[in-house]
Amino acid sequence: MAAIEANGTTNLYTCYLRQNSSNQPHCNRLEQEELVTNLLLYSILKKNTQDLEATILHSTIHFENPVKQIVEQITQGDSKCALLAPSSSNILAPLIHTVLPQDCLVFHGSFNPPHAGHMALARAAIRAIRHKRTNELENKKSTNCIEDKLQQNLAADNLVPALVFELSITNADKPSMAVEEICRRIDLFGSLDMDLEENPMDWGVLLTAAPLFAQKVDILSETISSAGHLPRIDEMPRLMSFVIGTDTMVRLIDPKYYGNSINNMLDSMHKMKAKGVHFVVGGRLEQGKDANESKFVTGEEELSQLPRDIQNMFSVLSQDEFRVDISSTELRKQNFAQDP
Repeated sequence: MAAIEANGTTNLYTCYLRQNSSNQPHCNRLEQEELVTNLLLYSILKKNTQDLEATILHSTIHFENPVKQIVEQITQGDSKCALLAPSSSNILAPLIHTVLPQDCLVFHGSFNPPHAGHMALARAAIRAIRHKRTNELENKKSTNCIEDKLQQNLAADNLVPALVFELSITNADKPSMAVEEICRRIDLFGSLDMDLEENPMDWGVLLTAAPLFAQKVDILSETISSAGHLPRIDEMPRLMSFVIGTDTMVRLIDPKYYGNSINNMLDSMHKMKAKGVHFVVGGRLEQGKDANESKFVTGEEELSQLPRDIQNMFSVLSQDEFRVDISSTELRKQNFAQDP
């Protein structure tokens, strides 16, 4: 129920949400809030309140699968990205607006399926960024500037970064995913154990249609909230940190994806650096011909060939900081073998 006062007249509006034949609401809590918000805005803007009342009383509102709807919007190019947040039952639903906090962790992956290895890398990345934030806070303690002290107090309460799992429906090396496949992978996050170490206050699944990191950065830069800036010792603030694996990092700095031009690759990396981009990299076990030839690779050798300022964009996790020998490919094979 809402009361709208305008031009000396007060109008009272009541919105009824009916249940279906199974005694279940037609829409979830997020959809209900979006509906009521839109009706309130509409009632304020609408000049003829009698027409509005008739519209509300005689309209039938039907909600389809909200996740499928937002996926279709992205695949059709109607939306650039969407953020899905979990409910109390871990069911993911799209938010009305995609807003990310500054210095958030964006875990890029195909998540087919999401598994314990992804969770372990997420925990390691949270620890890495929390460590960076703590060091940055210590380096700022010597200042007497009132603004800096306010930022320090804010930073002390926000050492644990927000975390989103970024699922791109397009890939630079693979065909685009079908809508049903995207929805299937999103549903899998609801069954994961999200009791992350140093539990982030906020987490969700981020959908994009950006296959290249430069494109992701351009899209996500528009969603970063300017509130609550954390103190930085670098020339530019760190706006987002992508969590990636070694193979992705090697592709990221491969001139192949930049017209076979090293200069184009370096120029792209410098542009991302200027926009506050950082990367946290987790290694993997590389299988040899036999067990004795297997080794853990981190990508540091490839990274060492780049200029120092580009190297500083990466926090490469050591084997002690992160190692989980789980393969998504092997998990898919196991699941396929178990299917009747």
